[in-house]
Amino acid sequence: MKKIVSILAVAALLLALSSCEENNDPKIIEGEVEIFLLKSFETMDNTVQINENSIVTEDTPLVNYGDIISYDKNNYAFLLTESAKQNILDRDDSMIQSAFAVTANGVLVYTGYFWPSYLSSICNWIVMDPLFIDSGNRLYVKLGYPDHIVGESIPDKRNDNMILDIFKRDDKLID
Repeated sequence: MKKIVSILAVAALLLALSSCEENNDPKIIEGEVEIFLLKSFETMDNTVQINENSIVTEDTPLVNYGDIISYDKNNYAFLLTESAKQNILDRDDSMIQSAFAVTANGVLVYTGYFWPSYLSSICNWIVMDPLFIDSGNRLYVKLGYPDHIVGESIPDKRNDNMILDIFKRDDKLID
């Protein structure tokens, strides 16, 4: 009888342990990172800061996720395919001071401007130089042009977790 009770106790313990689920609910990373031109937007209080509540993006992205080879989080640079690079360069002057949005899984992460380095005007917002891509397929994202102005605040979302998680998921993140 003791043997049967012992066997039943062990069986009950094994059954109880096997029915417990480990709560390791990993965060499911979905979506893609894309760069859109903006159809329309408003700025904040006589600055170049884009009011994120006012933006309307183009229907199709300027840079699709498939055209992003990698993202270098230390240098804030997208490495693009040749076709994405050419798509940007083919737009010529239409890119000058055009506003863009970077999205992750369809959610706006940050906005900025395509601001060529030959412009003498200052831009105290996030910028990408559409002509600098000509020296390679890297598209750098900077805080301000020519540089970040000391004392001015630009929210830095270039390494937002939504972006980094997507790139990490697909082995596109350069640490």
